[in-house]
Amino acid sequence: EHPVARPPLRYVTPARDRVLFTHRDMVQARVGLSAADEVYDPKRVVDYMFYAQYMGGDMSSVIFQEVREARSLAYSAGGGHTLSADKGDETRLWAALGCQADKTPEAAELLRGLMRDFPSSAPRFTAAETALEQSYRTNPVQFRAVPDTVMGWEDEGITGGDPGPALFARVRTYALPDLEAFARRFKEKPMTLWVLGDRDRVGLDKLKTLGDFSEKTLGDLFPY
Repeated sequence: EHPVARPPLRYVTPARDRVLFTHRDMVQARVGLSAADEVYDPKRVVDYMFYAQYMGGDMSSVIFQEVREARSLAYSAGGGHTLSADKGDETRLWAALGCQADKTPEAAELLRGLMRDFPSSAPRFTAAETALEQSYRTNPVQFRAVPDTVMGWEDEGITGGDPGPALFARVRTYALPDLEAFARRFKEKPMTLWVLGDRDRVGLDKLKTLGDFSEKTLGDLFPY
């Protein structure tokens, strides 16, 4: 037993959608999204895994395909959900992209829309399912990693030995309606968008319409 000597991790939960902006003289822009979810529950790990894989696990995932491939709004794009955490810590929904500065408002609005209104697709679900099954089959715990792995399970509050077989069995029976039900929790969640970019290029007026707006300086972010 080795409890972590710190308070449980909690994320800020705003009353409404908000936008945090930081100016930096740069040609591109970085956009991120975050929303607090629930306290980490080992029994929900397969939900977390499927959501993360489906939304942002690889180049076939929703965020990459919809933001980058279908609309050419970003150079890079991804997202997902916390996959593991220490016992008592909160999990979160997240997404991020890098884009041309003048595409920032459109890309940010699309990113939030994808995370809020789950884009259900049977082929995408099958791709996510296949990827997770292959990961379990090809990534066993190696001998030298056993001590750290066991301590990690203890940190997460997992008891009763290796959770892998039960998780793999759940992966194989998990269905698209299960994922849809899990994703519905995000429809009404207040979300935080953050933007790093040049104030003269990112379309601040439009960004201000996406939520409660506040500007943070680099000194606010790095006060040391």
